[in-house]
Amino acid sequence: GKGTQALSGNVAVGMESLLGLLKNYCRVLGSKKGCVTVGIVGYPNVGKSSIINSLKRARAVGVSSRPGFTTNLQEVVLDKNIRLIDSPGVVFDDTITTGDVLLRNCVDPDTLPDPIAAIASLIERCQHDSLLLTYEIPDFGTSVDLFLGMVAKKFGKVGKGGIP
Repeated sequence: GKGTQALSGNVAVGMESLLGLLKNYCRVLGSKKGCVTVGIVGYPNVGKSSIINSLKRARAVGVSSRPGFTTNLQEVVLDKNIRLIDSPGVVFDDTITTGDVLLRNCVDPDTLPDPIAAIASLIERCQHDSLLLTYEIPDFGTSVDLFLGMVAKKFGKVGKGGIP
């Protein structure tokens, strides 16, 4: 049945209903508006582009697991009455730090010149004892460098001369 199809991963659950709502909205407006444009807006990496591709039933816009893949607005014509706008991820808080931005999945980690701020934010948010138990490392106090060194050693990521 439908439940089994939905779990298989190749069926977009709710797309028929959403498409029906959009078409119904166009019918209600009739000739007043002509064409309806719908913007898909949200946080980074929540599936905005995937929704558009599912509604279009084709790969109309690119998708990626990497945050920041969609860099500008893209218009997709769904049919003669409906246009969809794909947008980059939006974060609604200008007070967050670099580390917090990375933790909220708004930045590609490979583009950061120094990921230490993100690690420091992560350590601040976690229970100290949980980190010790999870990584099976001795107490590192509040030192981010010491924490990273111990984790690197634990996972065999230490280079020549013992440098992580």
